[in-house]
Amino acid sequence: RRAAESGNAEKVKDLLGRKANVHERERYGGYTALHYATSAAVARLLLEAQADADEKSFAGTTPLQLAQRRGNADLVRLLQRAEVEEAVRAQRVEVRRRAAADQLAQALVSRGVPDLGALEAAQPEVVAELRQDETLRKLLVQASAVQEAEVLLGLKPAAGQRTHAALVERLQADSYDEVKQAIEDHAPDLMQRDPHGNVPAHHCRSVNCYRLLVAKDPRCADVRNKGGSTPLDCLFQHIAGIDAYKEFWSAGLASTAGEGERAPLGPDVGRLLRLDGTGVSLAMRAESKAKEWLFEQVSPWDDIQRMLKMLESLPEGLDRVVPEGHWEEVLALHLFGEADVWKEGKITAQCQVRLEEFGSCIKALCQRVLKRSPEADARHALRAVQRLVAAPTGAPKVAGAFD
Repeated sequence: RRAAESGNAEKVKDLLGRKANVHERERYGGYTALHYATSAAVARLLLEAQADADEKSFAGTTPLQLAQRRGNADLVRLLQRAEVEEAVRAQRVEVRRRAAADQLAQALVSRGVPDLGALEAAQPEVVAELRQDETLRKLLVQASAVQEAEVLLGLKPAAGQRTHAALVERLQADSYDEVKQAIEDHAPDLMQRDPHGNVPAHHCRSVNCYRLLVAKDPRCADVRNKGGSTPLDCLFQHIAGIDAYKEFWSAGLASTAGEGERAPLGPDVGRLLRLDGTGVSLAMRAESKAKEWLFEQVSPWDDIQRMLKMLESLPEGLDRVVPEGHWEEVLALHLFGEADVWKEGKITAQCQVRLEEFGSCIKALCQRVLKRSPEADARHALRAVQRLVAAPTGAPKVAGAFD
């Protein structure tokens, strides 16, 4: 990243020769080395190493958009050509994949459908194409009654499996009313597994459907498929954390607040951010929409005021576990969605790393907020921090936003 940002083509070439990963994203903004490239020479080297010219950051920004903002004409022209070439290449790949899927479908029909589990492991993209194409689906279901093929391709199941398949289909369509009706009418076995070890709950696409199934049979919440994922893991992967995060966040706040009152942001939020059982907070796993939603929740001035009151009113709590002089950093971590900042009376190692990464800019912001600046000034500072997270140019160049 630093070599790309400095325009050092020789250094970039050397790193690529040592197998540097051109697709690696920055932890907070989701930027790749190509986003940071400040010269056409560096960008050309990255593109030759298969960097994606159309890769978007967490905020949805492409390398071309950043080059246009910088006013680098040579870099803009290079990235424009790269984006066109990328689109053409993707179209060619799609045509080839489509042709392969057609040929495969005919072969499956003529041979009575072989072991699709092995096929998916070897050619997952082709099997994915089969799943999506309605004509191929019908062609295969006419030729086969193999249960594994039905489950893998989402085809109409044999008579004994229709209830299960119908429920899975409704779950994947996120049709809550139909899912509820299917459970009431047919009482399907919610612990029935497919060849991948999935139970119906693994196919949930919303928190509501997930809760409905778990309420009916709590055992399904703990089932792990062959990949080691629980239904909740799969749900988070599907929705990038945003819906679950919003709902569980709201539920947690409501549970600690009085009637008509919103609870302050406090240590309880840490438990809400650790619902997946892996020790990784949902805020860290969520994509850009979740991050944007988080900022909307924590940036209003009244929330900052509540947080300050909470800090002041817990001399037996935060005062005891947060080292003196570190309240600014703790508040900064709250602002960025990481509430579990203390453990056994100490700042956690993960938080300590983040404190070092955010550095003086974050401290400057928090000092302003803690001094209870006027509302407009606090909002200005918070917007500056949001830009700090999204800016590919790094923290030092954003420091002026606090002036």
